[in-house]
Amino acid sequence: MFSGRSFPDLVYFRDKRVQKELTNILHVHSATYPDIGYRQGMHELLAALYMTVDYDSIDCKDTELEDQDVLDMSDRDWVAADTWSLFEVIMSAVNSWYEWRDTNAIGPRNGPVETKPSVAPIVSVCNRIQSQYLSKVDPVLWEKMNEAGIEPQIYGM
Repeated sequence: MFSGRSFPDLVYFRDKRVQKELTNILHVHSATYPDIGYRQGMHELLAALYMTVDYDSIDCKDTELEDQDVLDMSDRDWVAADTWSLFEVIMSAVNSWYEWRDTNAIGPRNGPVETKPSVAPIVSVCNRIQSQYLSKVDPVLWEKMNEAGIEPQIYGM
């Protein structure tokens, strides 16, 4: 699941241990929410979160810090578990962005059926950001992005 595509310029994400822990977290999340599973973009949220938690962690075996509460909350041995907990909180707010539905059938029961593809909620949100908000806040940027054919999900996910 987790590959070198996330932040490929950062050596940190090429570390096998980091990749394994990120993959495990994504796997557990996907198994916990089988109706959503894994969707493109989740790894980006997780990668940034994991790196932040790891950066703020403390190697308790190699520190002179004596504050046990800080050591307990920042122990490097628990980076994956801490990241999982935080990822679950974030995903509870954005899981609906990643829900996916099959195509919707439109038409009479006994007549021809027209299929209308569903649009993932995250794509709808990205489209709304570009078409409604960006066009009002920065019409010059909005126009340039439209002329260049830059889809909002390219920068919004």
